[in-house]
Amino acid sequence: MNQKGFTNIALIVLIIVIVAIVVVGGYFVLRSDTNTASQLSPTPGIRTTGGAGGIDDLPQFPDGSITLLSPNGGETYKVGGQITVKWQTKNVSSASGIWIHLDTADGKHLDSGGDLVTSWNDAPNNGEKTVTIPVDVPDGQYKVAVTVGQELEDTSDNYITITSGKPLLNQEQARVLILQTWGGCTPDTCGSVTVTAVQDISGQYTVTAIYEGLRDDSVSAQKKVAPAFYSNNIWSLGKAEVTQRCQPGRGHQDFSSAPCF
Repeated sequence: MNQKGFTNIALIVLIIVIVAIVVVGGYFVLRSDTNTASQLSPTPGIRTTGGAGGIDDLPQFPDGSITLLSPNGGETYKVGGQITVKWQTKNVSSASGIWIHLDTADGKHLDSGGDLVTSWNDAPNNGEKTVTIPVDVPDGQYKVAVTVGQELEDTSDNYITITSGKPLLNQEQARVLILQTWGGCTPDTCGSVTVTAVQDISGQYTVTAIYEGLRDDSVSAQKKVAPAFYSNNIWSLGKAEVTQRCQPGRGHQDFSSAPCF
């Protein structure tokens, strides 16, 4: 073999060796980068519940579960009364605390009086806790929710009803309340007054009075809307929102706060 042939073979061998080094080295670089990325990947987002505050320091139970057993809906309780809450957990430490609270109809945590325990240590994970309903919980329908750890929660299947025991405000009672508070119609003021009382899911009453046929050159009707409150065995009205409808040709024909002309 001549020297030129030998040189070509040596060059080919050298190129193969360099390529092998680059490939193997790149493999280890990729493996090293992959391991580093895995080690530095953030933990999944942690959901916190209202009332419980930040719970980032609470344990995670990736294989755990919690199931609310009772109350599971249909029950009625009074504010100031007690509820015996029962639950069951799986793959959750018995040393973990259980948060118990009320959820509103739209799935949000009830801000006022919604927390039925005082701290995570107030309800140990023993499957049962008797709690007292705070007196500031509004009348209405709620779901009981139990939470453990950072991400495990369950709620009652249906709504429970919480009531203060105050009487219902029917249409006739609302009419009397309107006449006592805002007055009615006289031949010199208006033609008629229509009264309605509506209770929302939280138990709050809203009373509406519409005064029609006003003896006014520009305003044909006036509407007053106000919340109704029950205290010391007496119904009373809160601050009213007042709107008006104009006479034909004198402005807007829908109830509005805009003036008539």
